[in-house]
Amino acid sequence: MNEREKPVVIKGDGHVDEVQTHPAFGLISASRVTSGGGEYLHGSDFKHRNFIVISIHRAELNRSLSHDWSFARDEVVRIALSEAQWATFVSTLNSSPGAECTLERIQGEMILSIERVTTKHEVFKREMDEHLQRQLNLVKTLREQIESATISQKKKDELTRTLSWLENELKPNLDYLGKTFGEHVERTQEKMKTEVAAYIEASIRHAGLQGLGAPPLQLEDEHDGPERSIGVGGERGEGGS
Repeated sequence: MNEREKPVVIKGDGHVDEVQTHPAFGLISASRVTSGGGEYLHGSDFKHRNFIVISIHRAELNRSLSHDWSFARDEVVRIALSEAQWATFVSTLNSSPGAECTLERIQGEMILSIERVTTKHEVFKREMDEHLQRQLNLVKTLREQIESATISQKKKDELTRTLSWLENELKPNLDYLGKTFGEHVERTQEKMKTEVAAYIEASIRHAGLQGLGAPPLQLEDEHDGPERSIGVGGERGEGGS
């Protein structure tokens, strides 16, 4: 168990009555930021113009006119998360190893930004090209074996025509499959970004309304029939209960 110590109390400088300091005092904040040029984030395939930044500062406790408030001192760490990583972070407690994030500053020292990463789409295309080339090399080997085999020329011609058909079918079909899969991945990524952004914005609105003491929003769910209320984090309950 860690040793304990009391906060150190320092007389104020005229602006405040007193200041309390302790190595454990801290402040944490989260902000949605926009980057004009976009940033590549650890664990994400595409460049993000909008993402979440979390900052942790050391803090001191000020007291004046019978009120306390914390004041941020030096920054300990600043990290960035994509909106999907933020959603994972806040919704999956007790999970190992945790949500991926990008370190931006540690103890005030800037961390180098990430250069463009190889996307899963590009990795998939490269693997497809390598797989296609292996199949074409196999067809070439079979053709050479047929030419050197002790069978009739008629049989050789039949087998060669079959191999030529297979060769002609392989490349365009695999190319089409790779292109179609890549387009599907891109559409899915864009849909996920939109869904996560909408979820986060809705959660913030609901949290704000509850903080003001307003009742939860009533939304009609076309699949569930009756109206349902949505609270913080998207929790649902029967309307009026």
